[in-house]
Amino acid sequence: MAGLLLGVLLGPAVIGRLAPDLYNAMFSAGEDPQVMLDDFDQQTERQMSNLKDAPDAELAVTQLLIDRQEMRIQLLAGIEAMHDQQAMRLIWALLAAMALVLVLEAMLSPQNDESGRSVVRPVYRRLISVRYALLALIVAVTLSRPGLLGQVSLSACLLIAAVALITGLIPLGLKKPPTSPPSAA
Repeated sequence: MAGLLLGVLLGPAVIGRLAPDLYNAMFSAGEDPQVMLDDFDQQTERQMSNLKDAPDAELAVTQLLIDRQEMRIQLLAGIEAMHDQQAMRLIWALLAAMALVLVLEAMLSPQNDESGRSVVRPVYRRLISVRYALLALIVAVTLSRPGLLGQVSLSACLLIAAVALITGLIPLGLKKPPTSPPSAA
């Protein structure tokens, strides 16, 4: 649930509108997209002012506006692709961190002491919390970029969901029902 909430908050609908600079810093890998759009618009305005003195200016300006709209659509698609690539890099980094945490958990798993009691180290519990936090961040980043889901096949989505579910449930385990003492018959 936390991943879902974070995904909505990190997405273009909330952060993208309230703090576009923060959103671009999180999901952009290069020049600020708004700067790119402003430069493109300024360049087009200069071209239009140069065309006003040309013969058939009205036709040339109309064609330039059509070309401008097509180029703007391509530029926006490129910006979206750039944001998706940045989000994928972030997801892979989070997955690598989760793998490291799983290895550390395996190394620090509870062990029995001399009396046979299971001893759980405090660091082990923190690692479990870190794993859950990483899992929530992966879900959040994935949900913040809806275009990512469209690029992944259904079988890959199901596999990722299964791994995430298994990873999330590992420390919970199945509790054995209490055994009752044998009844004297």
